[in-house]
Amino acid sequence: MELNDLPDEVLLQIFSLLPPLQLDASVARVCRRWRELVGARVLVLRGPSQLERLPAGLAALVAVRRVPGLCAASALLSRASACARLTHLALHCELPLDEKDYTILATFEHLQHLDVFCKKRVLNKDTLLPPSVTTLVVNDNMANGFLPTLCPQSKVEGFHMYGRSLYYSPREMVKFIGAHSTHLTELTLRCTEMTDKRYAVLGECGALRALRLYSCWLLTWRGVLHLARPRLRCLHLTGARMVRSRALATLLAALPAELQELNVSCGWLGAEHEAAAARLAGLRALEAWRCRADGAALLRLALRLPRLRRLDTDARLSPAQLADLLAHPALQDVRCGGAAGGRGTGRVRVRAAGAGTACVRGDGDGPSADVFYRWADP
Repeated sequence: MELNDLPDEVLLQIFSLLPPLQLDASVARVCRRWRELVGARVLVLRGPSQLERLPAGLAALVAVRRVPGLCAASALLSRASACARLTHLALHCELPLDEKDYTILATFEHLQHLDVFCKKRVLNKDTLLPPSVTTLVVNDNMANGFLPTLCPQSKVEGFHMYGRSLYYSPREMVKFIGAHSTHLTELTLRCTEMTDKRYAVLGECGALRALRLYSCWLLTWRGVLHLARPRLRCLHLTGARMVRSRALATLLAALPAELQELNVSCGWLGAEHEAAAARLAGLRALEAWRCRADGAALLRLALRLPRLRRLDTDARLSPAQLADLLAHPALQDVRCGGAAGGRGTGRVRVRAAGAGTACVRGDGDGPSADVFYRWADP
């Protein structure tokens, strides 16, 4: 039986496992039937006229780009409130919410995933969110007092701070993480003010599968071992300049072998960590910008990772080293310094490290940090 022979109900169940933007960008383009199935469940808003005919069974409404003719969220939320099955809502920063909008939002009984990329500082202690929300994405719009309100009313499994979320109350964040430690599976934070003592709460999060910590300027060896969670599949640890070579080696040795994605940009990763990193046999993506490891060390490491699909670094690779790297059986995407300049094979995409890296900030977060800034950009 081919995939397209499955009934609509089974296909929709499979589609529900994919992100809405991926459904709109890829799945909906496969064939007319799939486009109609996706369109009945996912709407990526491109114009206000789409609000006039929202499908009754709509599950995901995404407005993450500027929508011509739509300058307020009220009209969108009022229409969307009629969609009884809506579980996913994402709003761009050009659609800022106010207190009235959050009142409407509180009526969405089945909403599970909420992305609010608004610029106004309106998430405060008086903000009411639907208790059904399990994944929350916020921008730099949190006021003190907001996080404690989430503790009693919901069971948060994913919490992500995007935008320019440089400042928040570390004390409130620690209490929030502790209150949701048993079911928190994904966490994304800017850690400019997090000290070793604050990181200790992560040791209580046994269910964590994705941990993305950026600008960890104050983290040292005392706090780093709290990050090695047994179920972890994704770890981003950037800007950790005080986690020196020995502490980093200890962390790499403590990470689960099933880890699939690792970002250690602006850190102490060097040739001496090759053996510890190579034990992560399941690693599929490695990002290492502004590290001590040179091209030769990263080449040796990549060749010892049999499942590696993506290598992203500013280290310089010579033409010979790049040729050896392209022989890797699983590799699909390479970005590096040196003579990469767009060369590649039919199987491997190769990019130069200097191309499209405006997102690499002075604190050394690496290209992955682009996620923090893109929603706040025009």
